Amino acid sequence: MQTIRSNILFLSLIGIIPGNAYLAPVLLPVLGLPSSWNWDKDPIDARLDATILDASPITHLSKDDPPIFLIQSAAAATPGNIHHPNIGKHLKEAADKPGVACISKLDSDYESTIAANIDMVTFLESCLR
Repeated sequence: MQTIRSNILFLSLIGIIPGNAYLAPVLLPVLGLPSSWNWDKDPIDARLDATILDASPITHLSKDDPPIFLIQSAAAATPGNIHHPNIGKHLKEAADKPGVACISKLDSDYESTIAANIDMVTFLESCLR
């Protein structure tokens, strides 16, 4: 969970997630920041900048990473939502660069939960061959 939270921070700060998702208070302890930290006023020095990048798993994608299958809620596409579907789009683009198998879908891409489950199993089976 820690890497996901710091990934949200990274993507929020660079504009992948619209709105103010970076204000989610769960992100502060991940980076060792006090609860009084204010992203809009407190300075981000070189150490913190490096920590933000290092804490984000998307920064460390490499060709030997396991396959990724991600389904996100289409309803989460609201500014400031830390579960924004833009995460999946960005992750897919980043995973494609080193050649990591990555599927990123929305729940609305499927007619039913069963169809989504079948797609996940099919993907997993293809990765195990």
